[in-house]
Order: sequence, then C-alpha cells, then structure tokens
Amino acid sequence: DVLMGLDLASYADDAAKKLGDTRTVFGLRVALMVVVSYAAFGWALTLSSALLCRVLRGSRRRNSQLFQIRRLILRMTFPRYPAQLSGTMGMALYLRLLGGRVAASSTVSLADPPLEPRKLMIAAGAVVMGPLALGECCVGERSLVGGGSVLLPHAEVEAGSVVGAMSVVGLPVRSGMQL
Repeated sequence: DVLMGLDLASYADDAAKKLGDTRTVFGLRVALMVVVSYAAFGWALTLSSALLCRVLRGSRRRNSQLFQIRRLILRMTFPRYPAQLSGTMGMALYLRLLGGRVAASSTVSLADPPLEPRKLMIAAGAVVMGPLALGECCVGERSLVGGGSVLLPHAEVEAGSVVGAMSVVGLPVRSGMQL
C-alpha cells in the first residue's frame, strides 16, 4: 500500500467518504473507469490506424514507400488492440475498414496484421483461421481455411471447401473439396 511514501489506501478511503460511497462501491467505480478508458483507447487506436492505413494505399510494386509506412503502422498497432478482435465480428469490420471485402458474418482470426487487406475477399459464413495471404485471395461461403495455410496470389477457395492447416493453395479449391 505504500508507494513512494504515499498511502494510496487512505487516499481511496478519503475519496470514497467525500463521494458518500463505501470502499466496495468506490473500487467498482474505479475499475469501471479503467475498463471504459481502455476500451475507448482501443477503439480509437483501431479506427485511427485502420483509416490511416486505408488512406495510405500503396502496393509493393507501385509505391513501396507507402506500403512500408502502412506495414509499419499495422505492425505497431495490431498487437495492441485489433488482435484481440480475432474470431469476432469486430475483426471482419476492422478488415473492412482496411479495405478488404469481408462479410460481417464471417469468422476471421489473425495473429499478424494482413499485409494487403484490400486484396482479401471473404464471403459470408466462412471461417478463416490465420492464413498468410500473399496476393488477391477469395474465400467462398461456408468455407474453412485452417491456421498457418498460405494463400498464393489469385487463390480461390470456393463455397463449402475445406483447406487444412499448414496447406498451400495455388490453384482453385473447388466446391466441396478438402485440401
């Protein structure tokens, strides 16, 4: 309770008395303020980085400096808060903000930020579990793409297909096929 000569417990008791609260109610108020401020910070960071990266539209070939700046922004901000959205509708909306064509009903889980999110197209009901997309990729309705799989440029996973973990997709995976 003693930090640099400050007795924080007595300060908290004094503040609770001034507000007319018990120690428990005051503690809950402080905890709620911390949670709300962390959530506000996270959403502000997520939205501002996504919108900034959407403005900085540079491809690797045409404008490599803008691509590197966008990549740096994503690498700095993604692990802080957007990565916690993995597997939720929030990740789909985040990828849409970055320029990807992702259905809100899809489930996307990413551990690393996508390099070129505007080249992703994920249909409704698809489950995408942390692939590495190296170019323009299309995942059909109710498809499953396993973790660690690599989607090469122009890869297409049609509706109802399953791509296993650690697979490499270079040719179209036809509807109902398992890879």
